[in-house]
Amino acid sequence: MKTSNKLLLGLLIVVLLGITTMMGIAKAYMVEEPVTEQEHVVVPSAPDAPEAPEVPSVPE
Repeated sequence: MKTSNKLLLGLLIVVLLGITTMMGIAKAYMVEEPVTEQEHVVVPSAPDAPEAPEVPSVPE
């Protein structure tokens, strides 16, 4: 077996292990996610702008 074939085989194994690990992490995250969805968080809205004060009219 040539060296380049060994390197390609090693790369294939590393990629497959990486994909398997990512899928395992995603499954673990999906199991934990419904717990966080049950919490209801209300985002506060911005307060209304204050009304402008009345400007006294200038006598002419």
